[in-house]
Amino acid sequence: MLNHVLVDKDNRPYRTQVCPDGTVALVVVAITEYGMHASTHAPGAADPIDFTAVHLVGTLAARPAAAAANNGLLYLATDDEGGRTSRSNGATWVDIAAPVNVTSAGTLAARPAAAAGNTGNLYLATDTKGGTLYRSTGAAWVVASAPVNSLDLAAGGTVVGATAFTAQIDANGGITSADNVIVDTAGKGLQIKEGANATSGLATLVAGTVTVATTAVTATSRIQLTAQALGTVATPMALAVTARVAATSFTITSADGTDTSTVAWMIVNPAA
Repeated sequence: MLNHVLVDKDNRPYRTQVCPDGTVALVVVAITEYGMHASTHAPGAADPIDFTAVHLVGTLAARPAAAAANNGLLYLATDDEGGRTSRSNGATWVDIAAPVNVTSAGTLAARPAAAAGNTGNLYLATDTKGGTLYRSTGAAWVVASAPVNSLDLAAGGTVVGATAFTAQIDANGGITSADNVIVDTAGKGLQIKEGANATSGLATLVAGTVTVATTAVTATSRIQLTAQALGTVATPMALAVTARVAATSFTITSADGTDTSTVAWMIVNPAA
C-alpha cells in the first residue's frame, strides 16, 4: 500500500493509507514518524525527521526523556524559573538559554528561601529602606541594587536629578533625614494635627494651673508655652511646666494664681 504524510491547517501530520479494499484512510502520524516530507522514498518508508526544526512547550514534568529518537528537539519548560529552554542531545537535556529571571515583590519576611530552583531570580523587598532588590544565588539572597533612600524630588514626587537629600521612610510613613528640613517657600510651614494624645494644642488655666493629658509627652520633652488669650490677668504672666508624667500628662502653672488665660503648647522630642 502507499503511504503519504499530509499536514492540515493546524500543522498536524496525517498519513493517507490505501486499504486492501481500495478505501483511503487518514491516520494520525506519531511524532516519531513526522518530519519534512521527502521528495522521493521507497514505498512504505518513513520520511527523515529533522528534530532541530521541532519545538515543544509544556511543564518540566511533561518533558519527554532524552533519547536518540528526539536528538536535537527543543523544549521550553514554562514552569521552571520563568522559562527554561533545553535541547536533547540524544542522551540528556542541555540548557541552551539562560532561564528568564522572575521578579516578584513583597515584604522581606515573605521572601522565599534561596534555593537551586530560584537561582537568578529577583525579589524586591518593599518594606526595607524604601525598597531593596535582591538576587538569589541558589544558596543565599544578595543585594542586587542599593536601597532607594536618596532622591531629589520635584512636585508630585518625581525623581529629577542627581542633587539628592538622604532620607528614609519607614513602614508607618515616618521620615528620617540626615540633614536640615527646610521650607523655602513663604507661606508654607509645619502643620500638626491636634486632638487626643497630640503634640500640640490649647489649654485653659483654672486658678492659674491646668493639667494636659497626652501620651506624647516624655521625660525629656521640650514643651513650649505661649499665652494666646488673657483671662483674669491684664498682662501676660510667666508660664512654666511644673510637673509631668511620661506618656500620660504634664502640668502648666502661671505666676498668677488667678490666671485663666488660654495657653498654646507644643511638644518637641529630641532625636535619639
